Amino acid sequence: TSGVACTRGSSNTLKVEALPGSSLIGKSIALDWRGSRPDIGLELSDPGVGRPLPAEGGLSWTLSSEVETSTSSLFEIRLICEGLEDRELVGRLWMSDIHPEATVVLDQMTTTEGEVLYPCLGATHRYTLRVNALSPLVGLPVTMEWTGTSPEDLGAKVDPAPGSQQLIGDGGASWTADFSSSAVPGTFQLSFNTLLGTTATNEMKLAHNKVRLEAASEPAVDPVV
Repeated sequence: TSGVACTRGSSNTLKVEALPGSSLIGKSIALDWRGSRPDIGLELSDPGVGRPLPAEGGLSWTLSSEVETSTSSLFEIRLICEGLEDRELVGRLWMSDIHPEATVVLDQMTTTEGEVLYPCLGATHRYTLRVNALSPLVGLPVTMEWTGTSPEDLGAKVDPAPGSQQLIGDGGASWTADFSSSAVPGTFQLSFNTLLGTTATNEMKLAHNKVRLEAASEPAVDPVV
């Protein structure tokens, strides 16, 4: 899918150039929003204003935003060319750092950046890259990187396999690690790699980490008679 990527807090340029002898030379070309302008703090220069395409140098438009007043999101624009169907483009406005755009979750626990985590021998865990609503990461590929003690050495089954690629959906992307056949503790590291960047590495310390809660045998306070 054709598209453009814009970084929040910067000015990005989209340029159209003519190939030698192109029939589009001299034709009017404009760039405009597809539908209504999105309320995400992104400014498009000269929306809908047609200009003739020169033989050399091309035509340029800027897409600019400020970090404080913009929102990471998908957006849609279209190239309007005289005599041709509109060319629709999907845009992604995002931060230059992946961490404000997504959260790493172990089972139901939201982690902090680079947090040490404690999976348990005998358990199955889900490791998830959870994205924000209307995230510009949706539709992009992601891989889970596993370093340190290998799944084979730990007796673990990982699905999909580490290093394999998934597409990020509205709910993010998840991998499961089954340690039900694992017999010995071990340490390994996990991270997610996307086109936007790589998440901070989580060190995983596999052991008997389940917490057992037992009811107190005595009342917490003395009964009043």
